Amino acid sequence: MTHSAPKFGGLLTQGVNHIKAQANKSVAAIQDELGYAVERKGSSAIEHWRRGNVPDVETVETLAREIVNQSSADRDWLRSFLSSANHPRVEELCNELFPSPSDNGTQPQPIRWRLPSHFPDKRYDQLFGRKPLVQEVLNALVNEGGPSILALDGIGGIGKTALAYEICEAAWEDQHFDQIGWVSAEQQQLHIGNGILPVSGSLAPSTTELLRSLAEQLLPEPALVQGMDHTELQAALQTYLDQSLHLVVVDNLETLEDMSLLVPELRRLANPTRFLLTARHSLHAEEGFSAVKVPELAQGDAINLIRHEARHSSSGKITTASDAALQSIWEVVGGNPLALRLVVGQLHSLSLNQVLSSLQEAQGASTEALYTYIYRQVWDSLSKEEHTLFLTTPLMPIQGESLEFLEAVSRLERKALLTSLHSLVTRNLIDHQPSLELQRSTYTIHSLTRTFLMEQVIKWQ
Repeated sequence: MTHSAPKFGGLLTQGVNHIKAQANKSVAAIQDELGYAVERKGSSAIEHWRRGNVPDVETVETLAREIVNQSSADRDWLRSFLSSANHPRVEELCNELFPSPSDNGTQPQPIRWRLPSHFPDKRYDQLFGRKPLVQEVLNALVNEGGPSILALDGIGGIGKTALAYEICEAAWEDQHFDQIGWVSAEQQQLHIGNGILPVSGSLAPSTTELLRSLAEQLLPEPALVQGMDHTELQAALQTYLDQSLHLVVVDNLETLEDMSLLVPELRRLANPTRFLLTARHSLHAEEGFSAVKVPELAQGDAINLIRHEARHSSSGKITTASDAALQSIWEVVGGNPLALRLVVGQLHSLSLNQVLSSLQEAQGASTEALYTYIYRQVWDSLSKEEHTLFLTTPLMPIQGESLEFLEAVSRLERKALLTSLHSLVTRNLIDHQPSLELQRSTYTIHSLTRTFLMEQVIKWQ
C-alpha cells in the first residue's frame, strides 16, 4: 500500500490551520514550533512536507501528536492524516490520543471545528430557513460529478455571504476539503444604527490582489507571495491547487473592477478545486458555471428571525407579539434578512408603525442607508428602458404578472422589453417564475423592492 502524497500535504496544511485558529499564531510561528518538535530547525521542513513530500513514520507520528495536542483536530482528521502517510498503527494511535468513554469515564463532546483565521468574522449567530439550501449546495460541491464553479446570486441583503459561511463551516467540519480559502473585495458594509461604513483592510478591487490574497492563505510559503506578479501568482496557485481538493470562496464578486478578467482565471484554476461565488447578479450564462438563486425567507422563517433578533436587542417586547402582529413587517420588507434586522434595530427608539412608515415613505437616515446599500449602485447602472420597465413593476399584483402585462404597462417595444427584462432578471431586481410545463412565465418583485420603488427612487431621478 502506498501513501497519498497530495492528500498528506493537504491534511498537514489543515492541521497547521487548526492550530492557527486555536492559538491565534502566525503560520510561520506554528511551522517553526512543529519543525523543532521533530528536531528540524525552522519551518522549511514543514513547508517541504506541506507540498506533499511524506516524511518517515516517526516524524509523521510526532507531527500528529503535536497537532492533536495543540488544536481541535479530531479523531477523523487523525485517522485520515496517518492513513495518507501509510502509518502502520493508525487505530492504535487514534485510540491512544482519543480514548473511548469507557477508558476515561467521560462522554465525548462533539467538536465544532473553527474555520481558519483568514475567514472574516461571523456576522450572525443563527440562520433561519436555509438548512435545505446549505445541504443542497454542499452536496453539489462535494459530488465528484458536481460543478467546479457554483455561484450564489441574489439581491443585496438576502444573505448570500452568511449562506456561503455556513456551507464552509459544514464542509470544514466534515473534512470534505483539504483547505478552504476565502477572498472578498467588498468595500463597504451596512451596519445597523451606523449606516454604510468602509470595510477595514479591504482588498483593492482587482483580480491580481484577489489572487495574491488567496495565495497568502493557501501556499506553503506565503512570505514569497508579495513579490509575485499576476502571471507568477496564477502559476503558483495552479500548481498547488492541482495537488489536492480545495474549496475557495470569492465573496461579493460584483465589487471587482475587472471581473471579466477573473472569470477565465477561475476556469483555469478550477477542477479539482471547487469555487463558491456570491454575487448580486446571476452568472447562469457563464460557461462552466452553475448558479443557485438565494430566495427571500418564507414568512414563518422571517418571523422567527425577527423574534430571535429582538431577544438579542433592547426590543424584547416584540418577542411576545403574535404572528399576525408581525405580519405587517413581512408585508413591507418581505423576507430580506438585512431589512428585517434593520426594522428590529430601530424598535428600541421608535414604534413599529413609525419604523414601517419610514420605510414606506423613504424617510430617515437608516432607511436611506438601507436603500442605498441594496439598490443605489444597480439603479445607477440601468439604461433608460430598464428604468422605465423597473418603475412599472409595482403595478403588478403581489402574486406576479405575465410578460404581456409588463408590455402593456411599460409601453416598451417588444425587443426593448425583452432586453430590459433579461437585464433586470439577471440583476435580481425582477424574479422569473416559469410554470412547470415551461409554457408560461410569471414575473414578481420582492416586497422590499416594491416599497423602495414607491417612494425612495423618486429622490434619485
